[in-house]
Amino acid sequence: MKRYGSELVKRMPRAASRSSRQGRPPQPSGFLIGSPVTSGVIVTPQTALNATPVFNAIDVIATDLASLPLSTYRRAGRYARVPAPEVAANDLFALAPNEEGNAFRLRQAVIGHVLLWGNGYVEIIRNGRGQPVRLYPLNPATTQPRRESGTGPLYYQLTDVDRKLRPEDVLHFAGLGFDGLVGYSVIHMCRAGIGLTIAAEEFGGSFFGNGAVPFGIIETPKKASAAGQQALREAFYQVHQGTKNAHHLAILPEGMSWKGGITMPLEDAQFLETRRFQVLEVARMFRLPPHRLGDFSEAHLNSTEEANAQYEQTTLLGWAIAAEAELDNKLLFAAERERGLCWMHNFAHLRRANTATRTAYYQVMRNTGALSADDIRIAEGMDPIGPDKGGDLYVVQGQYLPLDQIGQQPAAPSPSPSPSPSPSPAPKAGQNGASHGLDLAARN
Repeated sequence: MKRYGSELVKRMPRAASRSSRQGRPPQPSGFLIGSPVTSGVIVTPQTALNATPVFNAIDVIATDLASLPLSTYRRAGRYARVPAPEVAANDLFALAPNEEGNAFRLRQAVIGHVLLWGNGYVEIIRNGRGQPVRLYPLNPATTQPRRESGTGPLYYQLTDVDRKLRPEDVLHFAGLGFDGLVGYSVIHMCRAGIGLTIAAEEFGGSFFGNGAVPFGIIETPKKASAAGQQALREAFYQVHQGTKNAHHLAILPEGMSWKGGITMPLEDAQFLETRRFQVLEVARMFRLPPHRLGDFSEAHLNSTEEANAQYEQTTLLGWAIAAEAELDNKLLFAAERERGLCWMHNFAHLRRANTATRTAYYQVMRNTGALSADDIRIAEGMDPIGPDKGGDLYVVQGQYLPLDQIGQQPAAPSPSPSPSPSPSPAPKAGQNGASHGLDLAARN
């Protein structure tokens, strides 16, 4: 693959024309100077981080994804997954990927690379048996996928050290792209909107940093030279410029007069509305719910559970699935994949509801036999009570029937033997004869 968008400014037109023939827009490197956008600022992955909403969006997604447990599972049936900790590569994400850092920082950095540059690269170091033993993040600005002679085998070129890596030794995480390999940079594709965000912040800083209060015009009785005007302006700014000196009493030299009312409030420039809109604009760029960037004006969900479910489905799930597919392909052998092994993120802590909702859920799942007591305790972070106390039993309510028995008449119970009648006792001596006669008539 030909490199594009990473040459110096004087070579950018040629790179742009070459990449346009390939159907890809040029993506300038974040460490080189590009052309400014309409707002007058230069937008690169590096300068985009100066915009508060952009930095916040990348930090939220990268940190939340990196905090999700990531390990190997074995498929048990059509939907079920059971942990498979025997895969050696689990230690790379559970302990440390290399001798220089921990797994959280590696995942956070690489996800940030994908969000900024559209691509994140990790070099895989293997032992003599081909097993991955270390992972090292690569600089996305100097790592480029290429093909021999334009259409030959794929390899990864490290331009800063002049090295080539085989594709099976590189974890390549990419965003949206139309060639199935390289992802587009959100910063580059949406640079006009991000440039407006940066310009609004710079305008706000300039407005408050350079604002001299009171505003207005100083009239002098006679024409002042340029040097005199500059000296008067500097003397006035020294007393009144900046927020700490605002609203001080102004004393003018003799013969000079002040005309106030020459102001431009921020409302007239729609400054606050622009900044509020840019937060929503950045949230759209990264498919984030606005409340994740601190804007609750569009928060219409009724509970934290619903908000987390929306955030998981619209923002995190796609990135997680893409990462899992790459890990399955590069960190598992073909024989392991055939045995049903796969990499998965655990979203359990994002899916936790409030106590009342969680209790009702567990009660239903327990009564229908879907969960045991130990399943519930483990899900709540408690130690299981063990099978000797019935913790592994799956029970159901007694009135439930199998589906094939619904509508059938219940089987009649077997009759129990009736006790034999005991003989009537003989009348005692002296008993009333009439009474005894009535008893005999009744028996006849």
